[in-house]
Amino acid sequence: MKMVMNRFLKAFPLVAVMGLGALAAQKPNVVVILADDLGYGDLGCYGATKVKTPNIDAFAQQGVRFTDAHSPSGVCQPSRYAVMAGRYNWRRGKPWDGTYMFSEKHPTLQQMLGKAGYDTVMFGKWHNGIGHGPVDFNKTLNPGPLDSGFDYFFGTPRSHNEPPQVFVENDRVVALDPNDPLRIIEHKEVEERGLKDWGWGLSEGAAAAHKARPEDEIDLIVAERAADYLKKRSKKTPLFLYVAFVAPHVPLSPSEQFKGTSEAGVYGDFLQQLDAAMGTVLKALKNNGYDKNTLVIFTSDNGAVYMRSAVETGHRQNGELLGQKTDAWCGGNQVPFIVRWPGKIPMNRTSDAFMSHTDVMATVSAATGVPLPKGAAEDSLNQWPVWTNPSGESIRNEMVYTGIFGQGLYYKGWVYYPFQGSGGMTAHPTQVWGQSYKSTGMTNSDHHADGTLRANAPGAQLYNVKSDPGQTTNVYGQNPERISAMKARLDALIGPPKTPPGDGSTFSTSSNATKKAPVSWNNAVWGNPAQVPMSGNHYVHDQKDVWLLALGTNGPFPGKTLTLKNDASIWLTGGGMLGKGQLILDGGQIQNRYSGRNAVLLGRVRVDAPSKILNIDGSLELKAGLSGEGDLSLSAFQQAGTSVIISGADQGYTGTFVLSDSAADEVALDVDFATAFPKAGLNFESRNSSRMPMLALKETLRFAEVSMPGENGGMVKLPNGTYRADDLKAAGVSGLAYRNLEGTLIVGK
Repeated sequence: MKMVMNRFLKAFPLVAVMGLGALAAQKPNVVVILADDLGYGDLGCYGATKVKTPNIDAFAQQGVRFTDAHSPSGVCQPSRYAVMAGRYNWRRGKPWDGTYMFSEKHPTLQQMLGKAGYDTVMFGKWHNGIGHGPVDFNKTLNPGPLDSGFDYFFGTPRSHNEPPQVFVENDRVVALDPNDPLRIIEHKEVEERGLKDWGWGLSEGAAAAHKARPEDEIDLIVAERAADYLKKRSKKTPLFLYVAFVAPHVPLSPSEQFKGTSEAGVYGDFLQQLDAAMGTVLKALKNNGYDKNTLVIFTSDNGAVYMRSAVETGHRQNGELLGQKTDAWCGGNQVPFIVRWPGKIPMNRTSDAFMSHTDVMATVSAATGVPLPKGAAEDSLNQWPVWTNPSGESIRNEMVYTGIFGQGLYYKGWVYYPFQGSGGMTAHPTQVWGQSYKSTGMTNSDHHADGTLRANAPGAQLYNVKSDPGQTTNVYGQNPERISAMKARLDALIGPPKTPPGDGSTFSTSSNATKKAPVSWNNAVWGNPAQVPMSGNHYVHDQKDVWLLALGTNGPFPGKTLTLKNDASIWLTGGGMLGKGQLILDGGQIQNRYSGRNAVLLGRVRVDAPSKILNIDGSLELKAGLSGEGDLSLSAFQQAGTSVIISGADQGYTGTFVLSDSAADEVALDVDFATAFPKAGLNFESRNSSRMPMLALKETLRFAEVSMPGENGGMVKLPNGTYRADDLKAAGVSGLAYRNLEGTLIVGK
């Protein structure tokens, strides 16, 4: 590590001697600039009218703008891995868990260029993992950015809504005082202490370190640091510069100078701050002699999350595409992609050639003449012929689209998904990611206007995205031969089913079931499918402590059942995006174990009588009397709506309640099943003090005690009685808290 740092530090004194004219014949510089959650329709050069992005628009006129470029995943970290490694994230063989992503077997883009004599530096959001387990941010942080091949790093270790909320320089936290250590507070402790976070926890202590990273100026600081580096470095060696901005990822945090400057609310303001930061870097490249012999690539890690301020002002973040971040639908992965190299890449051109983020590494290899290392970039194709001839034919003809709950296949203008729905968080009747499906104006033949699935919707999807880029019409029933071929190809690319991590136990068929090929019970965590061997329609698991990643939208398929015996416990994730089927607890229990940072449904219910059945039908329905201790915890991470159906006719209660709030809030509901559900209390609270959850009750629901947000602030505890909308108003409950109320709320017996 000392040798790497010495090379970086020694570069600075040479500037005075070399001057701007000292750029000798050498390999081209390479600059990659990545935005965070920037949608396909977020820029002026991609059709936006409510925001002004003059710097990026001017940059597009100086090069080639691609209209059919895709990230391999609908979420952040897997896509960043793809850019740096030239391969799909799911090939790593383990889910994204916050640990260091890279391995020596698969060299990175920065390692490839560094070995060829490039200075390799990074500014901005890292988010490719640190360490191989729990991280102490008071110590040296490794493995991390430097171990991946960067000579120098300055930026945020993760997203700016995740702890620690500090800057890191190389492998140490910036401005960290050893007498004021930094501590990570997990989300559970945040809740217990009555604090607020984004579902990921907080960091405390380290006052100077936290002060050094003001939330509303992260990209401005990153851009200035990159510009300062460009001004001071020697040009004796070629440069690989990677700049990763945090905007427009939540929290939407424009600085004062950008507030109110757009026509798309706070989201648009944050976009315009991103454009200004981009302008700072582009200006520094020009002013310091890097505007000629430099390849510059600009893109986004995935599609945008629909934000209230954007939707309400008519700003189409993902253009006319279907879906958003997290999805396998194109709105989750189709992104802006612009390249520039004066004299090599033509100016002011547009290309509809199909390409993937994974292609960056092989294309940079071709552009620079640096050969790909052994074992590198297995999913990367050389797009240099298309970058230099934008009217040329597409080089890539297939790609795996990955949502957090499912994977699909693009092949020559067609997209196939072996499941219903988005493969992510969009278009679910009870789980809303960002804003509601209806409010965004999305249209799909499988879904009603409110996003609910039509009864006659096929079990899978096929779209011709050349003629139907918005994926409005599912033509699954019209192309059996194409579907068969694409299904076989997707299975071949993804690989054989895998045994889930844990104790290594597997599912076995019941004695009367017919053995068939394995099917996917889940396809869950961050594009890393974990499949388990199963057969027939009824499966029995007689081991303990199996890790079932999720009962996701890809399964269980209708009619399938799973029986858990011997007090087996499972990990239940998937944000409530549960497929249709039955989970039978035969003396077993569901335990609320760690279910992934982005899971939004955590269920823990103890059922001690035999053959208790959980119907998994898009919500959690308990069709049996409850006994013993436990709780059902339902939380929504950055979602506008969350619901759960709880029924038990023998106990006299039935109903559906929905919590909804803005995309910027976490809404949590905790129900204590001490003895029976009607004795439990219901308490609504928002993790964001500026917002409040809303109750949308469709039927009758009974609670022992109920507290709801008051009209004048605070919480209102309702006396025993029966309440409809007018009754809640009379009791002093805020109208915002029950504006969707259609049913009856009963408090007490």
